[in-house]
Amino acid sequence: MLETKPGEFVRGNTYILTIVNSGLGKSRSSSPMLAPLYSIHDQLQEEWKEAYLEKKADLDEIEVEIEANKKALKGRDLTDEGRQQAKKKLSELYDQKGKIEGDKMPELYTGHTTEPALAILLRDNNEVVSGIAAEAGGAIQILAGKYSSANKGEVKTEDGLLLSAYCQERHKGNRATTQSIELRAPTVNLYWMFQSRYVPMLFGNHSLSTGGFLARCLAFNSNAAPKELDGNEPDISQELRNQFNKVISGLFYEFRLKGGSKIVRPAGAAREAMRQYYNECIRLANGDLLDVQQFPLRWCENAWKIALNLHAAAFREESPNHELRGDTAEKAIKIARWFSVEFLSLMSGGREDQLEEDARRLFEYVSRRGEVFAPGQKKSMTVREIGRNRTMKAEEIRKIVKSNPQFLRIDSVTPERGGTPSERVFAGGR
Repeated sequence: MLETKPGEFVRGNTYILTIVNSGLGKSRSSSPMLAPLYSIHDQLQEEWKEAYLEKKADLDEIEVEIEANKKALKGRDLTDEGRQQAKKKLSELYDQKGKIEGDKMPELYTGHTTEPALAILLRDNNEVVSGIAAEAGGAIQILAGKYSSANKGEVKTEDGLLLSAYCQERHKGNRATTQSIELRAPTVNLYWMFQSRYVPMLFGNHSLSTGGFLARCLAFNSNAAPKELDGNEPDISQELRNQFNKVISGLFYEFRLKGGSKIVRPAGAAREAMRQYYNECIRLANGDLLDVQQFPLRWCENAWKIALNLHAAAFREESPNHELRGDTAEKAIKIARWFSVEFLSLMSGGREDQLEEDARRLFEYVSRRGEVFAPGQKKSMTVREIGRNRTMKAEEIRKIVKSNPQFLRIDSVTPERGGTPSERVFAGGR
């Protein structure tokens, strides 16, 4: 993990959403990238199966011993000391049995998984799992709450655990139909590819955007289109595949299987580059992107994550022994900016819809709670009143009104008896 500032850390897990329509080679393009993960996954499962056969034989013996100790405890000829020894032995046997039964087959990744099932996978796999889907439509439907048991009219998204697993926050799931699972530092990587028809379900979901899931994502539209073949299409060389597999395998066995955390620290130049990028994001959040400020507020965190991945690719198993350089941070920021442009393009339709919905609500509120300030005018309220009553910033109110002149308008109005002019929002366009 990377220490971004004293006592604050990020891990290299990312949530990547890629839009590619059917028939354009989603599986073919992702297979070389995912090959080392799948290879390690298969190898670990085979090793587990071989080891578990021996443990299963031990389990049979343990169960026989458990029954024998149970019978001994029922006997009347045992002394108090003998009874205590039998109880102690039985406790040890139950502990051994629990460890063997709790040793689950390793699962490095999952596809379409509900939140309770994901929690179980995380619990049984050292709290680290990758979510991978070349056809993620089903995963998106689960995430958007299509199969949830929400009350009629409610939207119940399945993003609570994913919110925690992005930044390793403690998570406890309690549901009436499932067991209670507490996770101390869950970590999930997401790589979902899906068709454009799922964009409205994902990016038009108010809960996923305001709740923070989409703000954590690196999303883009590949804009891939069918192309004719000219016979000169390049292939990925076997040498490059081998090099890539070696890098990923080395990182996996060094940092995933050994356990514990290794810390990478950024050089001063990297901290300065990220400080400037953070301030850039803050200016956007307080300015042009005020209505969706939850998104730019996450961009610097994702830039740090990208930087950690670039650093790991460069220094591999020796990564903790090197500072994260300034040029690595600059590259990560460049990638993060590219993703932010792509993301805003995907969100543009949803932003317009949201601003219009906010304008309708504001229109109804002013129409209901406002007053007629002067004869012949429509009902209005001051910007200050609206902000105080609805917990909104003045800039946010102005942006909603400016984007929807058909519903609302703002005028500076001076009281009839004189005094300081006030900004008033009128229920009705110009």
